[in-house]
Amino acid sequence: MKLYLTVKIGYLPSNKIIGISKLTRIVEYFAKRLNTQEYFTNNIANYLNNVLSPAGIGVIVEGRHLCKEMRGVKSDSTMVTYKFVGNFLDPVIQEKFTKL
Repeated sequence: MKLYLTVKIGYLPSNKIIGISKLTRIVEYFAKRLNTQEYFTNNIANYLNNVLSPAGIGVIVEGRHLCKEMRGVKSDSTMVTYKFVGNFLDPVIQEKFTKL
């Protein structure tokens, strides 16, 4: 199964920050595991929350599932999953983050 993903990560730091290259490595690490898109999204958010202890974190994953497009229903197969923690549970912050 081929899966094309767009991952958006945002966090409000408290004491620690992390470089963009590390975020890429974290996404690649979890992408190599056997996953569903929901677990993938949650794993990234939970890992960053445990390591950084930020004031808030948001992860949005948009996946295009080619197995559905090429056989079966043959329709648009884009699915979006998200995980918000801490300050990102505030609807105002969620709206600003999702519009980026």
